[in-house]
Amino acid sequence: MTSIRTRRLNLSLMPEEFLEASAAGQWIEAARILGGTIPPEWWLERDLVALRLADLRADARYQPWSLRAMMHRETKVMVGFCGFHTAPNPPYLESWATEAVEFGYTVFPGFRNKGFATEAAQGLMRWAGRQQGVKKFVVSIAAANTPSAAVARKLGFSRVGVRMDPVDGLEEIYVSEAPRAGHGWRVLSLIGAAAGRRVRRPFAASE
Repeated sequence: MTSIRTRRLNLSLMPEEFLEASAAGQWIEAARILGGTIPPEWWLERDLVALRLADLRADARYQPWSLRAMMHRETKVMVGFCGFHTAPNPPYLESWATEAVEFGYTVFPGFRNKGFATEAAQGLMRWAGRQQGVKKFVVSIAAANTPSAAVARKLGFSRVGVRMDPVDGLEEIYVSEAPRAGHGWRVLSLIGAAAGRRVRRPFAASE
């Protein structure tokens, strides 16, 4: 599986066969495909799995942007998952930014407060910015999720507005601009939120 390597993690793309095994509740087969231990929290994500399977089948170009397992290299345990909600430049982001992409991350409860969310987010942004030419990034965080808001600010994101998501409730919108070589993360200030987005974000930014 194609992976993004960070200090402690491999952000491993979840192949379609892994998602199919997960959707079917085939735990042993899914763990074999992934090559590691999968915590039980993953099996609660069947709605997410079904959505991403549909995305992959609808557009093969989405594949490198899809879900990634946060695999701890030393223990070979999946500590969470992350990924982009679409390929770059989706229509629902046009009122916020061009050449942009939105991503999310979830760390399972037993592995939180260890910096894995920050590390995974940095890995995603580095890959998308340097290898794929993405200019700007968006994250949407539940209003009550203060740990994830702290992660976003640490990464240089700025809170630019709020929106009411029909599924996830009140969310705060954060935006950042990819750094130029030799520069840190610069914040892109945008106001407002696009209404009626087709894309549902089935997992929140969560430390």
